[in-house]
Parts: sequence; structure tokens; C-alpha cells
Amino acid sequence: MMRFLKRLHHPVTYIVLLIILAEWWLPGQLYQPLSSDEFYARNPYFRRNWDEYIRVTSRHRDPEFRILLISNSQGVGLEYPEEQIYTTLLQKYLNHATNGGPKARLINWSIVGLQAPELVMLLARAQELEPHLILCILGPTAFKEKSYIYDGKPTPISMFPSDVLAPVWFYRDRLPESFREHYIKNIHFVSGLFYQYWPGYRLKDLPLAKLLQQARFLVPFVPPTQRFTWLARPLKRQRLKKPKKKNFAEMPPHPELLRMTREVSEPLQARKIFIMQPHGFVVTHGEQEFAKAMKDSLKAANWEFWDMSSAVPWQEFLKDAAHFTEAGHRIFADSLAVRLDPIIKSGDFTHRLAKVER
Repeated sequence: MMRFLKRLHHPVTYIVLLIILAEWWLPGQLYQPLSSDEFYARNPYFRRNWDEYIRVTSRHRDPEFRILLISNSQGVGLEYPEEQIYTTLLQKYLNHATNGGPKARLINWSIVGLQAPELVMLLARAQELEPHLILCILGPTAFKEKSYIYDGKPTPISMFPSDVLAPVWFYRDRLPESFREHYIKNIHFVSGLFYQYWPGYRLKDLPLAKLLQQARFLVPFVPPTQRFTWLARPLKRQRLKKPKKKNFAEMPPHPELLRMTREVSEPLQARKIFIMQPHGFVVTHGEQEFAKAMKDSLKAANWEFWDMSSAVPWQEFLKDAAHFTEAGHRIFADSLAVRLDPIIKSGDFTHRLAKVER
């Protein structure tokens, strides 16, 4: 026994113990769990921790009218504090629009750079939330071919910006067969186990994210895919000076991505509305073709289509012509409120959704 203990007293042993300590203890010290009692205007952990964010925001607070909003960086609104983005402003309006009835709650599952496979996963997870209304606010960039095929092969899940697909193996029964066959591999069972049951694996990027937040000079020395994971980078607010030209014909929606989106949404017993998101572009070609493709494909799953691409004037966009100024957020919140007002004031908040067998 003493000989065994002497062997343990070795530098390698202490190095291993230090690594274990760093893996299990350090990330946990930097991480603050989410609470179902809080209202989150957006995922506070940016591109990470989506499994917990979805579970926490999916908990029911009945009686309530649940509105699920899914968008991209426009819905995240990183350029401004939470209280200034359109999702928060819309939530405040909804709180006053129910005429003393059950409160309407806006659940924001928007992801920066969201791609169609992530949308499919979010709609599959929406079975937990059981929303009464789904607002999907996107444009052509979410359904591009590279999200389906990359370099002649199925686009790997690791290429998508968020970790929303990390536990995909455990939700495969909710996903269309075509999605399972195209994207899900056996290795996702192993990585999914690590993600759900090994905190050190799920939080592995967090210490680096905290370090980069405090020591900005280190950012150029870190690979781009590892720079901004848990914490977002500060974004500039340079206003758009004149409309930019854009050719949407260069990015037609991939038919398989449309089919997956349609099929995964069919079990959802909610009112579903796809909204063509506002932009500050002058579109030369392809916008109407994209709108028609979305409308024709999704109507089979009972989606409505709203074209709100011009709801915000180009003068209220930032330099990239995709993100709002502060006034742009207010304008879009007001535009959505006007369209949603008849739905909210109909008073049909007692509708109970059928349970989907899982």
C-alpha cells in the first residue's frame, strides 16, 4: 500500500489532478445557471447553452398565451441593450394588450447566423414549449444550399454557429426522416452524451470566452470559430447612409431544407406565421421568388405568410443593411404589434394544445 502511495506522489499525478480540477471546477465557477422565473429577451449565453435555455424558457406559467419568436441576429439585437430591442418592446406591448386576461409571453429563440437545420431543431424542441403562436422571422440566407451540402457532402452539424444541435441524437424521433438520414451520425450519440452529462465538455469554451472578454488583445491569436461562443463581441452602430443592392436570386431556398421545415412543423398545434424580415437592401432580383417558394412550401403545414420586408425604412438600418437602429427596433415592434393586436385581443387564451407523444 505504501509503495502504491509513493508511486502516486509523482509530478504527472499532480498534472492530471490539475487538469481534472480545471475541467470540472473552473467552468462551473464561471457559469450562472438560468432561471425559469426570469424573462430573457435573448439567450444570455449567445451561441452556447441552448439546451438549458430552451428547457428553462419552455416551462409553462399557465395561464398564459405563449408566442415563440425565431429569427437570426436581427432578433438577437446585440447592438443594443436588451430593453431597447424589438422583442423586449413587443413583450411590453403584449403585457398591456390582454385586457386583464392571461398574460402573453414572448419566448425569443433567435440565433445569430441561424441556418435552416437549426430552425428545424428549434421547431422540434417547440413541442416542449407548446406555443399558441409561432413567429418565424427570416430571410433567404437561412435556407441557402451550403446549409444542406458543403464540399459535395452533407453539411456537418459542427459547421452551424450555435450548439442547439449538440443533443440532436436525443430528439431524433421528433425530426423528419430526411433530416435524420442526412445530418445525424452515430458519433452524435457520443457527443450528445458528453454534452448533456459532462459539464466540463458543455462549458469547455467558457473560460476562454471570459478571458477574451477581459483581454481583448488576445483575440487575433484565437481561431475565429472559438472567439465568440458564450459571450458576444461588441458591435458598432454605424448608420446606413444609402441603400445597398442585393441579389436574392443568388441564394434560392434549398427545396430539401424547405421540406424539412414543413415536415417538422406539422405536429405543432399552433398558429404559425412565417414573416419575411425587414431589410435595408434594394433587391435587384429574387425577393418575390423567395417569398413565393416559402409561401407555397409552408402552406401545406398551415403556415401563414406575412411580407414585412419593408416594415422598417432603410434609413433606420445600420451599415450592414440587416440590423436595426434603436428607432428601427421601435418601428418593427410597433409594426408587429399592429399585426398581432387582433390575435391578442381575440381573447382566445384558453386554447389548450394537444399533447404530442414523445
